[in-house]
Amino acid sequence: MVRKKTMALLEIKLERLKIEREKAVLVLNKALLIYFFFLTVAILGFINGLIKVKYLNILVIMGFIVLFVGTVPYIKTSRKEEKELDRLEQELK
Repeated sequence: MVRKKTMALLEIKLERLKIEREKAVLVLNKALLIYFFFLTVAILGFINGLIKVKYLNILVIMGFIVLFVGTVPYIKTSRKEEKELDRLEQELK
């Protein structure tokens, strides 16, 4: 009975880690999408003469900021997940 309860708790912890990772991946995907959108708009606008160099630089910098903000949660979540999995592995040994 105790072993079944322990296994159930372990499965719940693993599922929770998977859900957190999926959320972080979704944020990263959206950040990448927005980053490429900023770059596409900036480059096409500059080529067609709709955007000046100053605004091109602003759009590129904003794209990098969005990319950075989207990458940070993913890195934090993966590190947290790795530590938790290492801890669980040590408990099982």
